[in-house]
Amino acid sequence: KRADTYQSALMDSVRAMMSGDAQKERREMCVVVKADVKGSAEALSRAFSELTLENEETIVAIKVLVADVGEVTKTDVTIASVTP
Repeated sequence: KRADTYQSALMDSVRAMMSGDAQKERREMCVVVKADVKGSAEALSRAFSELTLENEETIVAIKVLVADVGEVTKTDVTIASVTP
């Protein structure tokens, strides 16, 4: 039954692509930016925020969770791990 469901979903996707009605899936990649000086962290953060990656099926934007100076801390890791 799983194979039939998968095949049905695949065929629906192919039909949508052929008809031109397919919309690209939007995704977000979350990052933590740490740098040695504040200016570098801000520049990297701004560059990441403006960056969008795109292919035939998906558009991926980058969301900066933390942009700061110094070492990566447990708090940074915690923020990154609980963000979907």
